[in-house]
Amino acid sequence: AMSLFRMLMGDFDYEALQANNRLVAALFVVLFQLTMFLIMLNMLVAIVMDDYSETKRALMHGETLWQEVYQICQRAFENYKGVRISFDVILKSFIRKRGVKCLKSTNVISKAEFMEIVPGLSADQADNIVTSAVQEWGENHRFEVTMPQLLSSASVAAACATATRLAIKKRKKAAE
Repeated sequence: AMSLFRMLMGDFDYEALQANNRLVAALFVVLFQLTMFLIMLNMLVAIVMDDYSETKRALMHGETLWQEVYQICQRAFENYKGVRISFDVILKSFIRKRGVKCLKSTNVISKAEFMEIVPGLSADQADNIVTSAVQEWGENHRFEVTMPQLLSSASVAAACATATRLAIKKRKKAAE
């Protein structure tokens, strides 16, 4: 196995292989190198495609470029009119009231508390920000369950159900 790995890295004695049978040595080296190249290429393609599918799945729910441009322009216009408060003002208000540590905090705040921290924040804007934050947090904190985890959870649930049934039967017998 180590000789084949060294051969894959290009460190092998072709003259020693050729001494036994010239045709077999040439055929073995070419076929081995070609096979290993195709296997490595296949692994690379699998990794790239997996990353591509993850990125594509994440972007399926994303906005198009034109939707984002429209949203940026709309927010700038609302900021200009004074209907909306910019993110910079909201961030500065948070830092002023709660300190820099609040930026890394995972504490949940209510809409009313949010409006109290940021003076002049409308209920609609506060509601939109809080709703978006909750949705983003949920998307970023999803976890995938593997089949062994699922099966172990199912077996634990089955064991609990069996134990519960036995306990109910014992109670019924004791009550009789």
